[in-house]
Amino acid sequence: MADLPVVAVIATHGVERVSFLLNRALPLVSRQTRPVDLVIVVSDDDLLLQDDAVSIEECFLPDFRDRVRLLSNARTRKTSGTGSWNTGIMAAYAAFEDCWVAILDDDDEWKDGHVSTCLAATNKDCQWVVSGIIRQGQSGPTKEPILKNHPVANEFFTTNPGVQGSNIFERVGLLLKAGLFDESLPSTTDRDLCIRLCDVLEGNCNTFASTGTYSVVHYADPGRQRVSSPGSTAKIQGLRRFYLKHGPRMKEEERHEFKTRAWVLFGCKCSEFDAVAKLTIQRTLKHGQQLPLCTGTAGLLPKIHSSVLPLTSLKRNALFGITTSDPERIRPLLEDLTSISASPQADFIPFIVLFGNSYEISEFLKEELARKNLRGYILERSNKVVESILIRCHGVNLPCCSNRLPIALSRTVLQVFIFCIVDYLEDMNAVVILDDDKRLKKAGLHLLFQMMQGDNIKIGRDLRTPPNPSIFSLRTNLIDLLYGLDLHYSTGKNKEDIERFCYYHEVLGEKHDWYYDLSSARYDHLEMPVYKRTDINITTSFFHKTRNALLVGSPLCRDVIPPSKSGTTEQRGGCMVILNNNDRSLLPLAVQQHAPLITHHNGEVSHTRRSDSFWCQFQKKHGFNLLVQANLFVYHDNQQDHIPTPTDIRRTVVEEVLGGILCRKRKHRESYRLQRILELRSWFIRLRGILLTLRHRSYTSDEMITSLIAPIEDIFDSQCWEHEVFSVIEGEFASLKNFEPTPVDFSKVSLDQGSVENVMIRIDEVDKKKLVLEWNKVRIKAACDILYKSTGHIGEFVGIGKEGVSLCSKGFLYKVFDRVPELPRKALHMLGVSFVESTGSTPISRRSLYSGKMYQGGHGTALLQMLRSLQTKNLYHTNISPENLLFDVENQALTVIDLGRDIVYQKSSLLYEEHFNDMCRRSFLCFRYGCCGSNGYMLKKLKIALRDPREHHLAGFENFMKVITNGSGYKPEHQLLNKLNKMNAVCCGIVAQSNFSDMPFPTILADNEDNVVIKKIESVITCQLNQLQLHSIALILEDPYSDASSMRRRPVWFYYRHLRLFLHSGAFSVEEDSITMIQTDNFHECTKYLIIALVPRHPGCYLLIKTCPMEHSIILSNVRRLVHCLEKVMSLKAIMLVADIIKTDKFIRQYETSNIESYKRALHQIQDERLIDHLVIFDGKDTTQIQELNKKWLGKNSDATHSLEGQQHASTFYALQAIKNHPSYSANDLVLQIDSDILLHCESFASGLTECASEFRKEPKLITFAFPIPDTRVSGCSRQYIRKDGKPPRMEI
Repeated sequence: MADLPVVAVIATHGVERVSFLLNRALPLVSRQTRPVDLVIVVSDDDLLLQDDAVSIEECFLPDFRDRVRLLSNARTRKTSGTGSWNTGIMAAYAAFEDCWVAILDDDDEWKDGHVSTCLAATNKDCQWVVSGIIRQGQSGPTKEPILKNHPVANEFFTTNPGVQGSNIFERVGLLLKAGLFDESLPSTTDRDLCIRLCDVLEGNCNTFASTGTYSVVHYADPGRQRVSSPGSTAKIQGLRRFYLKHGPRMKEEERHEFKTRAWVLFGCKCSEFDAVAKLTIQRTLKHGQQLPLCTGTAGLLPKIHSSVLPLTSLKRNALFGITTSDPERIRPLLEDLTSISASPQADFIPFIVLFGNSYEISEFLKEELARKNLRGYILERSNKVVESILIRCHGVNLPCCSNRLPIALSRTVLQVFIFCIVDYLEDMNAVVILDDDKRLKKAGLHLLFQMMQGDNIKIGRDLRTPPNPSIFSLRTNLIDLLYGLDLHYSTGKNKEDIERFCYYHEVLGEKHDWYYDLSSARYDHLEMPVYKRTDINITTSFFHKTRNALLVGSPLCRDVIPPSKSGTTEQRGGCMVILNNNDRSLLPLAVQQHAPLITHHNGEVSHTRRSDSFWCQFQKKHGFNLLVQANLFVYHDNQQDHIPTPTDIRRTVVEEVLGGILCRKRKHRESYRLQRILELRSWFIRLRGILLTLRHRSYTSDEMITSLIAPIEDIFDSQCWEHEVFSVIEGEFASLKNFEPTPVDFSKVSLDQGSVENVMIRIDEVDKKKLVLEWNKVRIKAACDILYKSTGHIGEFVGIGKEGVSLCSKGFLYKVFDRVPELPRKALHMLGVSFVESTGSTPISRRSLYSGKMYQGGHGTALLQMLRSLQTKNLYHTNISPENLLFDVENQALTVIDLGRDIVYQKSSLLYEEHFNDMCRRSFLCFRYGCCGSNGYMLKKLKIALRDPREHHLAGFENFMKVITNGSGYKPEHQLLNKLNKMNAVCCGIVAQSNFSDMPFPTILADNEDNVVIKKIESVITCQLNQLQLHSIALILEDPYSDASSMRRRPVWFYYRHLRLFLHSGAFSVEEDSITMIQTDNFHECTKYLIIALVPRHPGCYLLIKTCPMEHSIILSNVRRLVHCLEKVMSLKAIMLVADIIKTDKFIRQYETSNIESYKRALHQIQDERLIDHLVIFDGKDTTQIQELNKKWLGKNSDATHSLEGQQHASTFYALQAIKNHPSYSANDLVLQIDSDILLHCESFASGLTECASEFRKEPKLITFAFPIPDTRVSGCSRQYIRKDGKPPRMEI
């Protein structure tokens, strides 16, 4: 192993030690005969590195300085250098996966050959090398005994047999396996580490080597205060903690020797190792055996309230949202809620919304709520609203959500659902979101509203079980188990003394993260045990139970303690309280918990953890503060958790680590990833080391190995972790490193959006009724009692409002006005409402029971009929909203059902008009946004708009009022005939969905196939041409722009194209007119009929498009574009496409290789689409023909087809000749000659054509008229283009 890298780690602190570092340690490191590969200097003092960085580097030769790293202690500070040592060792592990670590105190020296001597002593199995130490004291140098044989742990119990910091030379893997230095020890750190090294290496003699030489000089300067100075507080504290850890393993005589040496050398009295008093152990809370807590936990909890709670007369409504998929987990929480609900001290009444996050659990939840008499509602996994929420969320893998949803999505579904329903629930004062494994018996929730103040989102922390993945408390749990077993098996007549000392003496005073193996806030808890008195019964069942407790994260000794102080946070957890103080309070519930998707080693897809951190960051950006409330906490009960499989554990680690990395800011992710992977690997190695230590203990039995140690070792199989954990993290991070959450905010749906119903979450009417019924149980029961006492009828709940409760019985609807004593009885009588005699002062109305469902908008005709009906009676309703309207699907009728104070009779027509118009305005908003009634939040938005409307909500309202005032007034046959008369046209037919029996022209059914419609149009036009010759002919299109799915719709240009192609003479131009109507489905004006008239015209224009094989890939799209553009602005007699196939290469501007086959296919497609009238192919094979063309057009005897520069001309002459031979050609016709790749601005081009025609009329000798493409250098042109040669391109007529 001599070829492995060597890393020197030097710890330093304080300005006074700089001279030691620069004059002793570093110079000797730089002079090693075998140079070290890396020097890591770690300081407790950040300023030290900044001020002396240059001096430190100057101790080495220039070419070595890049191998010197200066680091700050990133771990525990001011504990005898342990945090600095560990920072350096972890840096060495990051640099080299396998290397030797050589430790050196800043005031000690190595001799020149120290490194080479240590390496020379190694073999292939060697892990640990020890060399001799020369102690340089006041009386001169003294050689300490050299440790020559493989040491055992008990050699370090009472003394140090020659190992201390500066002669530690070990493999980095061994140091990690032993757990590094214990950062809770202010002294005796070397002995403690050596004991753990011996524990890991026990029985393997080949792993240890001794150099047998003295190569380290330790300076014991008498003139300065040192940790080992007699009476030193750090030394005494370190000895006590050392004794706490290792005293239970010592024999009686070793304990005595340890205490004697502590007194003689360091002035540490024996009384320091005695317990002050016998400790009474509280094993569980008096609350009951079902809520176990570790020793002393109860006394550490934040104070909630006095033991005797005052009776609370004012109880407010609190909605508890819980997601669950396990009956056993949810049952205890429901029992707690039942207990609180019945408690006279509680200041709230719970209403429970349970999301059954599996298809099988719904019936159980219904039975539990009924059995416990709890108000609540079950959101079933099969409910359509669940899928509605999921499909709108970002980053959801729906196949992974086939049954049970991951935590991020289940919380999203629950919270969004609650957000959508809270406005249906009157006087809802708070929302509490809980995980199903929380318990409330020791939680500060009885006085919920007394504790909660302000608008912040309140976060309750966990008590007892860690909120992190259970596996991340395994290291500390195993440490506590290991040392707890040592204490159980301790021997000696004074065994009770060591037990009392261990139970009483508490090292880890701060409890924050003391259970969390991968905490980035502290490291001093990792190797210091916590003892708890437990009756250990060493049986197979005990080991099984302990293993299961470890795997589900049950604390053996370290309960999670809620914080004693409040403060802000970006981590949410499983308990959240939001008070419903204002309109913004509950908006956080509408935000998706978005977490990225990752793919595991086996191809399975899941979400990362830490979605709550992303959620909290989003809330903070939008002005919501999350506050940890010190007196708000919940008991985290994991007794019903399933034991995870090894694969599940490794999968959870991937999700947690990636989630933790990605919730950092993007610029910090890479460095955090490197740090986290390093910590995860070192954690993995240490766990295997602890398990190995347990195997080596003398008391370890076969049962313990089989039932406890071996199953956990199987989980931490190295190959599995490399393949399933580390490789997946690296691969997934590469694709996700720039991930930014984009959660859907379901509150952002506004009435301004075009299709509110398409983006809004809709609550089914039946579900809404169940919710309202459960929420208002007490009030509804009271109304039923009043109805029964007054009429003897048993009422069935129909609805509830601010005025009263509606009940149905025997075909009638009764309304018990429990909150309104006075009513407009005359107006109500006009709508068929009567009143029954009541035994009390509560009015009860009766009317016929209407059938139907809540109005969801639309159905304009029914709405108009309802308003006109009220208008005839001079009645108006002051509170029209979707909730107050009932739609009868069968009869397509709309009825006002909220008949109470809001119905008003106004005799004066003048006064009535204003109120009627306001009712119409409200009705129109309901017509447009009636779907908002199925979402409580959107309904609230709509009601705000009803009270204070904005103009852009009222698009179409003017037409709405026109229809109410004037009726539709629509008689299409008269309007069509009038239009045709004005156009002096005869209709040849109407393309419609059905036959028009009232109109004197034939119907062409639009549902027919295209070719049938074309032939029919051709037939009727031909018939009219034969009769009328050159008179105007009109074709009428019904609903030309309709997008109704039931109609066969063709674009208007389809008819234009075929109308022109049917009329080969080209003697017609096209004119348009239309008839509009107001649609009652949206009250917008629409084109009901489009009239296309073919009007006789004077001689016109031909379009000649030139092309060649080089354009094979673009000719089709170019011709489409040109034809569609030009047909909009001009009438063409015919469109000719001339294809010059003579030349296939050596063009003037060769921008693409010719492909003659592709070119021919494109030409065929152009013909098939009927984009052109004639295709002219010029192949140049007929020499005689070419000579005739040149003679006729140029007056030259030549057979050339192109100019000397390569410009073609023969094909153009050939096409012009074809135009002259066209049947409709006349002497004054114009030819628009254009390249296929020209782009046109149609509006300006149309005016240019007009100018062109006038030029030809003014100048009889004019042959061509060129349109220059604007040049930027030409004055007066705002947007112009030029060729590379500086000349503007042209098109010619």
